[in-house]
Amino acid sequence: MKKLIIILLITSSSFYLSSCEETYIVSSIGNISINSINPQPAKEEITVYFTVLQSTKIIGTLENLTGIVVKNIIEGMFVPGYYSLDLDVRFLGNGLYIIKFKSGGVIYKEIFEVKK
Repeated sequence: MKKLIIILLITSSSFYLSSCEETYIVSSIGNISINSINPQPAKEEITVYFTVLQSTKIIGTLENLTGIVVKNIIEGMFVPGYYSLDLDVRFLGNGLYIIKFKSGGVIYKEIFEVKK
């Protein structure tokens, strides 16, 4: 069993999740935030809950842990509000994956697990 060591750094405006290779913005005062991904672990489908704080363009991808895009999941302009996005994950094997949103020059990432 592999262990993942996670370091949480808190600044006045952001929370950063740091691994050996990358730093992920988990939540930030910015255009958007990824609130949660449910269920955890996932088997067939996930729902990504996110908030848009000001009108912005969002490009979203589903990636494996090496950063390779497995699927483009969302692209468009969003007005302020609360959103949910349902995704079929039956085609994914067991493991950890990343939901990545790009907005206004900032990258937001959240990790989820598939376990069948």
